Amino acid sequence: MVRMKEKVRPGERGCYQGCKRAFDVAASLAALLLIWPVMLVITLLVRLQDGGRALYAQERLGRYGQRFRMWKFRSMVPDADCIAESLSDEQKAQYNAEFKIDHDPRVTRLGAFLRRTSLDELPQLWNILKGEMSLVGPRPIVPEEARCYSPEQLEVFHSVPPGLTGLWQTCASNQDTYTTGGRQRMELHYAQSADFLMDIRLIFKTFRAVVRKAKDGSS
Repeated sequence: MVRMKEKVRPGERGCYQGCKRAFDVAASLAALLLIWPVMLVITLLVRLQDGGRALYAQERLGRYGQRFRMWKFRSMVPDADCIAESLSDEQKAQYNAEFKIDHDPRVTRLGAFLRRTSLDELPQLWNILKGEMSLVGPRPIVPEEARCYSPEQLEVFHSVPPGLTGLWQTCASNQDTYTTGGRQRMELHYAQSADFLMDIRLIFKTFRAVVRKAKDGSS
């Protein structure tokens, strides 16, 4: 179990949260205006590969535990949620423990590229503009993932808006999982310690990581 620091007051950084929201609105709006042609091309490519919908929405938990629909470009075959029976017992066990699967057979070839380059996450700029997410924060979790945190931890976790990127996404190692408790520690550390400088550093780390993965995939 991940221990909490005493006297955690994650909701008392009003100035930081106000500046963070202003930056989120400006950055997400500018990004949407600049990259809408890229998003249009991705939409067409996803539709052309199998005729299914280009966008996928999933219910996630936002700030204060409020539920919202998080958008992504679809990276799996149509109706992937309905064909989970095709997963092996090991894959099902991994999903039940970590809520993700290595080498998921339901991911399409185009979807694998979108995931590797994080292009599948671009529709979440709309979630950010609406105020449901932030550019930087703990990764928004599905309701079932809440069981990985104690009630006290969830209060801290939900004290900040979830992010498009964050400490766990950019800095995690193979040991930073739900099973080891490493993921919880990193997400809670951000919620307790974040400031604007940390956010800027994580944004730059995200860009570097995306470029590196894109280069690795093309080599």
